[in-house]
Amino acid sequence: MVFPAVGEKVKLDVTQEARHRIICGISWDPKEETAGVKDKLNEMRGINSATFDLDLSCYIYDDEGNFMDCVTGEEGSTIDRSEKIYHSGDSVDGEGDGDDEDISIELLDLPDYIHQIIFLVDIGSAHSFNDTLDPEARIYDAYSGNELLKTRLDEGKNGDMTACVFARIYRDGKGGWMLENISKYLDLNDIEDWAQYLYQFCDKVED
Repeated sequence: MVFPAVGEKVKLDVTQEARHRIICGISWDPKEETAGVKDKLNEMRGINSATFDLDLSCYIYDDEGNFMDCVTGEEGSTIDRSEKIYHSGDSVDGEGDGDDEDISIELLDLPDYIHQIIFLVDIGSAHSFNDTLDPEARIYDAYSGNELLKTRLDEGKNGDMTACVFARIYRDGKGGWMLENISKYLDLNDIEDWAQYLYQFCDKVED
């Protein structure tokens, strides 16, 4: 399977069944390591280093790049106000097979104000992507299971980072959707406001 290269934009090939639903999922496994002194000190300071916790979220914008909504695994924000974008719930340890967290999007009849959706993976524990086993992010068609984009999160120097702006889907203006592979890696400590930061990846309507 050849996936879109970083920066490439392709037509989102989704099956016209099951509410035209696509899923963005992440998976990982914890490394079998015994907590050290640093980990225990982190725990005392309220920083999670006992488990390996990746988090998936998506940020929703209109056609002018205005922030509209956010869906995360946290209680109270697992579904958007249209009730067509919803999170499976927070996993804090990566245990089990398949996706550990996912976000489902029913593209059929999404409100017009939802024009572009950006997917973010970040680490909710005191680790980098290199500290987890087989961390992956993917987007796939919910009806057929066909993968549209998939990437490892721990390859090369990117593995030292703690967040990844994974991908964007957006309306093509013709009734369909496009998929962009962003794969921008960064340090969580450098970001104060995700909604504002992700604005740069949005298309904006010119006056």
